[in-house]
Amino acid sequence: MSSISGRLPLPAARLPYQTAWIAALALVLGCAVAVDGRVATLLAAALVAPLLIWADPRITLALFLITLGINVDLVRGALHVSLPQLLALAIVAGVFVRTAIRNHDAGTWASSGVWFTVAACVSLIGAVHAGAALSGIAQLAILALFLWAVTVLLVRRPDVLPTALACLVAGALASLVFAYGQALFGIGPVEYQVNGVMRVYSTYRQPNSYAGYLIGVLPIALALAVTRKRVGDIFALVAIVGGVILTGSRGAWIGGFAGLLTFAVLIFRPRPIAILGSLAVFLVLAGAALAVPDAFIAGRFDLTDWSTQQRLLVLLTAVDGIIRSPILGHGPGSFEHALPAFARQGLVDDVTIPHNLFLQVWFELGIVALLCMLVLLAGYYRSAMRACRAFADIRLAGLIAGVTAMIAASMFGTLFIRGVQETFAVLIALTAATVIHHRSTARESALATARGDHA
Repeated sequence: MSSISGRLPLPAARLPYQTAWIAALALVLGCAVAVDGRVATLLAAALVAPLLIWADPRITLALFLITLGINVDLVRGALHVSLPQLLALAIVAGVFVRTAIRNHDAGTWASSGVWFTVAACVSLIGAVHAGAALSGIAQLAILALFLWAVTVLLVRRPDVLPTALACLVAGALASLVFAYGQALFGIGPVEYQVNGVMRVYSTYRQPNSYAGYLIGVLPIALALAVTRKRVGDIFALVAIVGGVILTGSRGAWIGGFAGLLTFAVLIFRPRPIAILGSLAVFLVLAGAALAVPDAFIAGRFDLTDWSTQQRLLVLLTAVDGIIRSPILGHGPGSFEHALPAFARQGLVDDVTIPHNLFLQVWFELGIVALLCMLVLLAGYYRSAMRACRAFADIRLAGLIAGVTAMIAASMFGTLFIRGVQETFAVLIALTAATVIHHRSTARESALATARGDHA
């Protein structure tokens, strides 16, 4: 029985330490009440939420996965906290409280976020904005701890895995209630309307980020529909596909197609010629999704389509910045601060990211972090796809396809957005825990067989 199960009594030797922690936290909370009631509310929630893990870790994890779809901001401003972020911190705190330090090993992928954060620290040397750099590193560190904590929790409680997948889809369905309402009644900013149709964004702040979240869940909904063959699962799949279409995010459409293509390849294992043909179709559809009438380069930067023009200019601006500092980068969160110094002529869009994940990492975090990311992604696909082939797990194929969809869409956006980055980390953690569970089960089965043969 794992110590994280929440059923074991407290060791008596730990009571003095817990009393000290409670007293210290009560003092902090009391000071917060005097300073700002909103901060006090957040701290109170942060103190209560880890208790949910103590009772049963499935409760807090389920709440977190559902609130990814209901991505509500609790506080905006210098202290910017969303509901999923708060529950993510609660999960990290709960895992620290309920497990012994020596038992915090959950395989290689539990620490992958930590490695990336360490690699990103190199960029602090050339940071153009100290405040943004320190804040960015802190956010990466919290995300890394969250990835580690969820992996540990799922490895110690493999029975939670099916529930986690179902909760992911349930969260997406909850978000679609708001999204379809926005499309039906035209709720939202005027700039989100295209030909009289509102681009949906649900509780996210922007259609592209909402689409990035949905396409990560889409292949999982497909996997559940294939494995369980329930009417509700088929309905969820159709609803999510409709939501992705209504976001109007061309990058997400490309990412969704890439994810579905990956799922099909993992499930049907086609011949190489069929894979190459599918890739060719993907490239044609990707070009069709990105193409707009008369959007051809006329002169150096003059594009007929304003959106395409601005995207090209911001990509060229990112390349200019990378050339200036290819090794160290300009520091986490630095793109919007360094933009005035590198902006190409004609770039007037209010952008804070280069709209390409890998260019963003190279621009802000440097070549070391970029190489670290590429190595980690290569290792992820190597281990995950091997396990998928060995154990023929459709749900694992859905997780890999979800990761692929989010990465493909991030070629036209980013992963570092509240709600989207946590979803990506959860997919990695779910994949790692599933692979570890399969290998552990296979190992135990082999040992049992060997003992039976010996007897």
